Amino acid sequence: MDTELFSVHNRRVRQRCNHQVKVQGENLQGLTLNLSLRGARIVSRSPLRRRFLLRLELDRPLIVDAEKVWEAPLGGGNRVFGVRFMPAPEQQALLAAWLQTQATGLRPIA
Repeated sequence: MDTELFSVHNRRVRQRCNHQVKVQGENLQGLTLNLSLRGARIVSRSPLRRRFLLRLELDRPLIVDAEKVWEAPLGGGNRVFGVRFMPAPEQQALLAAWLQTQATGLRPIA
């Protein structure tokens, strides 16, 4: 297995949360390897279309427009995908708040 695909050290500026989150989309079920405000690395057996709606199972489900930017075989029938989010401002605010709770370990007061 190519462990470089799991490496989180790279040139990106945005902070990422190395947290497994269930994701769903049209003909897609998988897990994130990491997640940021701008995108995610997803492992799935399902092929991805270029653009699609992605449901992230956070504290509550969040649906964002997503775009596949790269993919690579992972072995065992699995593939790893890099996706970019194209969220509306309210979706981006919800994702930012969730990422902040993951970074601090604190839950927002309802």
